[in-house]
Amino acid sequence: MAVANGYSGIVTSWGSPNNQIISTSVKPFRWTATPSADSFDATIMAASLTTGLNLKGLRSWAVTMEGHRPTAAIGSAASLTFSPGYAANVRSWEIVFTADEYENTIMGSSDTTAGWRQYAGGIWRVSGQYEVFLDSTTPLTAPSNASEPGTMTLDIGGTKTFAFSAQTQGGPIDVQIGQPQVARYSFNNAGAVTVTDSGDTLPFPTTGLAIPAASSLVLTSITNQTFTGNAFPRVIRIRCPVDGPIITSIEARGTGAITYG
Repeated sequence: MAVANGYSGIVTSWGSPNNQIISTSVKPFRWTATPSADSFDATIMAASLTTGLNLKGLRSWAVTMEGHRPTAAIGSAASLTFSPGYAANVRSWEIVFTADEYENTIMGSSDTTAGWRQYAGGIWRVSGQYEVFLDSTTPLTAPSNASEPGTMTLDIGGTKTFAFSAQTQGGPIDVQIGQPQVARYSFNNAGAVTVTDSGDTLPFPTTGLAIPAASSLVLTSITNQTFTGNAFPRVIRIRCPVDGPIITSIEARGTGAITYG
């Protein structure tokens, strides 16, 4: 029996409304499923005690994935604009969509009876950062200046954009001899996100962000063993460097059981 490599693993499917994420938006090259189980100390007093006891609790699970664009690409055609702040000479940007998450495990449900926690998704929150080179003519702007919030647009290339009202929180300004001078800004949203795209190649449809909903996620390993359960996206992170591949990372929260097939 030989140890199997990962070349034949796959994210098999993710049902609606999450199918766009792994069908036309992201082509995964890696997934990690992480089931976990609670354990509680159940040791009680005794006349002669030499060994502790443990009580098993409920289980939960999560999945992380990473993938390229539908056609793998570097970020050389990408851009970032920010009307009230410094956005010249952009070297890289990262945008992170994080959904609130709520545990809604209840007594007597079929999932609870089977020993699994349940979860639901909430509203999306947007944050990120970008890195710029300083030049000899354009002054930096202070974070959270009087003109903020203002419109920020991140284009992944080919007029595939996220646009929203944003405000910056600042970041380091790095000046050293013999190196380009660099500044970094972090940001978060101060308004709704508008998605512009054709071909549904972004993780969200052009109708906009919706409260994440769980659907059936099927993962397959090289042994053709499947891992199946209902899950919703809770973090979507897009990293876009000028000189490296555009990578999307996804964290999914399972609700109820994950079955080993």
